[in-house]
Amino acid sequence: MSAANFIKDTMNGLKEAQHITVAFVVIVVISLALRIWVRTRMIKQFGWDDWTMVLACVLYVTHSGVGYTICEMGIKSLTNPKIAAQLVPYTRASAALYSFVMIFLKISVALFFYKIFSHRPVQRIVIWIVAILTILSGLAYFGVGAFTCASAKTYKAITGKCKAQIPHEIIFAVFSCINIAGDIAFAGMAVVALMKAKLPAITKFTASLLILFGFFGGIATIIRLYWTLKPVTGLTYYSVSVNLGRWVAIELGASLAATNFGTIRPLFHMILEKLRLISTVRETTYGTAGNVSGRHGTQRGTQNRPGTGLEADEIALVTNIKREVTVDVDEEKA
Repeated sequence: MSAANFIKDTMNGLKEAQHITVAFVVIVVISLALRIWVRTRMIKQFGWDDWTMVLACVLYVTHSGVGYTICEMGIKSLTNPKIAAQLVPYTRASAALYSFVMIFLKISVALFFYKIFSHRPVQRIVIWIVAILTILSGLAYFGVGAFTCASAKTYKAITGKCKAQIPHEIIFAVFSCINIAGDIAFAGMAVVALMKAKLPAITKFTASLLILFGFFGGIATIIRLYWTLKPVTGLTYYSVSVNLGRWVAIELGASLAATNFGTIRPLFHMILEKLRLISTVRETTYGTAGNVSGRHGTQRGTQNRPGTGLEADEIALVTNIKREVTVDVDEEKA
């Protein structure tokens, strides 16, 4: 490959990474705004899992700004090599922010699942293990990524110049594997719980659809791990580094967006109702408010869910998974 073609291909790759970064920032911000609106206005439940997600998204936007700057400086360094030396503090900041985005993301997901599975010993232990391992490995990666000479990628020509490089790559790989395993564990628990819950088919479908959407973030992590572990030479270093940066942006953006979209099921349900694809869900109750006493005995009454029905519908989703309570519902429209 000629020098001109090399510069052109690398420049195009860096510009594409910038476009991907901007696109996912927009998606994540929209998903977070929808999450906040649904949690505060529709179901009126805004907990620590939501606050930690807000923090994760703020750190992500900052990380994206740093990543965008790195790409911009990388483009300029192709024609002015002196600029490359100025990238060091930016790459360290990127590594530090990446570790904390993933840490707070997993804490948010762990808190959300703990509220549902706190009564299940096995699931509770799994949640604790995933959270603790993510925090420990994330802090370890933060240490080597932010305070050493190690970089995300290197090649044999410069291996040995940084003693922290090999530990950095090992810790990064371990951190990635823990994130992948955590995604699989959380998604598995959610899907199994939904399948066992006594809920209407449309509720299971919408919830499962949003949960499975989260697998995309895990797939991006696997692809990013591939580029992290891929051996490179002086000729392939830049192309592999560009691909690594591209998939880091996709991994973080997809993971955050998927997690946020997974919490807006009530909004999705409301849209389906507005489109008349489903009917308004009603539940059968046995409480004192639903009983009618008289000389004919006590009768079972059916009452509408409070408010718009969405708050109660979301509570029913969590309650059925957590307490395994049977809820009778009206027949849904085809």
